[in-house]
Amino acid sequence: MFYLRKNRPLELIVLNSLILYLALWNCLRLVQALRSWDLLAAYQARGGPLYLVISGGTWAILGFYLVWATWRQKPWAWGALLGSAAGYTAWVFFDRYFMQNQHNNNEFFLAGFIAGLIFFLLLHFSRSVREFHNVR
Repeated sequence: MFYLRKNRPLELIVLNSLILYLALWNCLRLVQALRSWDLLAAYQARGGPLYLVISGGTWAILGFYLVWATWRQKPWAWGALLGSAAGYTAWVFFDRYFMQNQHNNNEFFLAGFIAGLIFFLLLHFSRSVREFHNVR
């Protein structure tokens, strides 16, 4: 049954939608790494297919868990979401600059990533989300 204990603020719904999108994206990463294991092994991708499976699975599970926790108004969810955002940011930069080949669009990537991170932080620190999670 769909769980509705109280009215969720729009900011929380948008925030959870973003987290759910990233969780689904990483779930897709996991599934594609499993399906293309032989190709990735033959291509000799950095970290190999196991790295893609572990990282995709970890972020997918964590994302689904955070969506559940924030929706259920768990007392630790607000802080866990902020810590996970910091961890995801660090992992994205590690993955892009150490695990992938060089890119020619670094400025575009940085601008888009920073804009997305600012949007996330504005939602996360909004009054309605903080009040929903009883954070002062």
